[in-house]
Amino acid sequence: MDKIAEKLNSSHNSLDLSGKTKSMEKYYFLKIAFSSVFIISVLVLLGWITNSSLLKAWSVSGLAMNPITAIFFILIAIELGFQHINYFYKAKFKLLLGSILLMAGIVRVLQFAGLLEFSFDDLLFSDQLLVHKMTVITAACFVFLGFWYLNNELKINPLNYILPLLVCFVSFTAIQGMAFGNSFIYSLPMAANTAICFFFTSISFLCLRKNLFYDLLGSKLVGGKVSRTFFLLLILIVPFLGFMIEEISKLYHLSMEESIASLVAIMLLIGFFITILISNNLNQKDAKRIIAENKNITQAKILQSIAVPIISLDNNARITHWNLAAERLYRIASTDAKGHLFSELLTTNYINCTREDALKSLIETAEWTGDIEVKTKDNKTIYVISTCSVLKDENGFIYELLAIHIDITNIKDYEHKISELNSVLNSNNEKLKLQLYDLEAFAGNASHDLKSPLNNIISLIELLTLELGDNLSNEALQYIDLIKDRALFMNQLIQDLLKFSMLGAKKLEMVNVDLNLLIKIVCQDLISDPINARRKVVFNIEDLKNIAGDISMLRQVFSNIISNALKFTLDEQEINIAIRGSLVNGIYTVSIMDNGIGIDKKYHNELFLPFKRFNKSGYEGTGLGLTIVKRILEKHQALVRVESEKGIGTIFIISFPVKN
Repeated sequence: MDKIAEKLNSSHNSLDLSGKTKSMEKYYFLKIAFSSVFIISVLVLLGWITNSSLLKAWSVSGLAMNPITAIFFILIAIELGFQHINYFYKAKFKLLLGSILLMAGIVRVLQFAGLLEFSFDDLLFSDQLLVHKMTVITAACFVFLGFWYLNNELKINPLNYILPLLVCFVSFTAIQGMAFGNSFIYSLPMAANTAICFFFTSISFLCLRKNLFYDLLGSKLVGGKVSRTFFLLLILIVPFLGFMIEEISKLYHLSMEESIASLVAIMLLIGFFITILISNNLNQKDAKRIIAENKNITQAKILQSIAVPIISLDNNARITHWNLAAERLYRIASTDAKGHLFSELLTTNYINCTREDALKSLIETAEWTGDIEVKTKDNKTIYVISTCSVLKDENGFIYELLAIHIDITNIKDYEHKISELNSVLNSNNEKLKLQLYDLEAFAGNASHDLKSPLNNIISLIELLTLELGDNLSNEALQYIDLIKDRALFMNQLIQDLLKFSMLGAKKLEMVNVDLNLLIKIVCQDLISDPINARRKVVFNIEDLKNIAGDISMLRQVFSNIISNALKFTLDEQEINIAIRGSLVNGIYTVSIMDNGIGIDKKYHNELFLPFKRFNKSGYEGTGLGLTIVKRILEKHQALVRVESEKGIGTIFIISFPVKN
């Protein structure tokens, strides 16, 4: 868990979950800086093109920014503008720009020393330059900036700070000297717009490396806001003060000392009111802070009393809160846990995801929930559901990672035991299927092998009757008829056994079955049997729906059930068979009702077992008909049950699942 907190905090320190980081805050300042440099330089260049003194120079000294200087600043502004984009020629462009700045600065210094006659100034507007050529101090600053660009390849770290600081000092000193007309401070000339561009550029360069400026200007805290505001206003305040002193002196005919004294008095008065406003603002914030602290104390007490382990980490991944439930679960006291990394106390393993997945979820949604395996120092394994949430302040600064752990060790143990039992059960099921397959194969083979000699016996009995019919006594004929009946019964039993054994291997051939037509055919076949033809049978069949099924198997189902209804009815009784259908909650139910002799309730649970016969006297049957019915319906994922009372009648209820 601390790894996630460290990663959240690793990219430029604290991460705003909206996608902004401190580097983005820094980039906003850079955007203002390079935009200002670009606008000033473009205006100066337009001033040289249009020969406008207002655009070229706006300092009290009358010095104008050199056109070559303006072009250099435009190039620098463009490079700064693309700092956050990784384009293909980025490194080469920096190297080229640094070389140009360094060479131009050195050439101008050498020209000023009389060692060279050529200067880059001679390339543009040479007829307008006169006294506006690039000054030595400007050339020196370009040398510093050029070497800063080249140092990106040399990797001399101190120069990353020293060179921009030198340019910042020189340009800021020039701005102060021009504002107050102080020749001691401003002994070397530099145009005001040039000084401002150098100042913004140097501050931008300082912000491109991790240092004090980077931390200040990139911070979302009060210090960051103050520093960004201060650096922007610093350029405006200093010239403004110089302008005010000069205007007061002209307006009221005062000396420089009197003007400064008047300005100081005004500033003190303004400072007094500003102090009152700031003090009032600080008092309000302090009152809010006290309320927030009291609220935090109350929340801490509530979290401490909650029965679920709650752990919080700061943005350095150090534990700040460890409630009593966490103490009981992990057997680590709060005093021993606070200030430590989570990994120093416990070892974690993420289940069903990676640490990177959890981090991605926290960044995108500010929360993550998942299972974690936690190992204690004494090698005890604890399974928990961890719910992590990132907390941030009003500025988007992450200050806490809150984790709630729910112990699911017992559940995991039960899941493991259930998994083991399921494995054993699946193994036993496979063995049972093989045994059942072998048994069905044996039954099929045995039935087929028995059927042939039995048919021979029946044929021989019939031949014996034909040959010796007149010479046989009545008693012998009765015995022969009895043998023939038993042989026919045995033949029917073998046929049913063969059908039953073949059900396991036979695959379903699913079609759309018209139950009305199917049941009508079954009823006609049964009524055409000579045994049933002499009896009075009344069928009451409602309009039934079509279902999906194997038509030959379903025909066997309805044939077996309806034939039982015909069979188990008194001879002198009128047979009434009603067949109805209903669709409820995706289940289509077919009910087959008769007014037969019924079945005693004590036999209902054994009714579908093989070779079970409960009405033996006067009713023929093999005991496999209803077993075959149940097996076929199971293959259709359907259910069958019976409702019956002895002497009243029987209802077979079949439930088919309806699939769209």
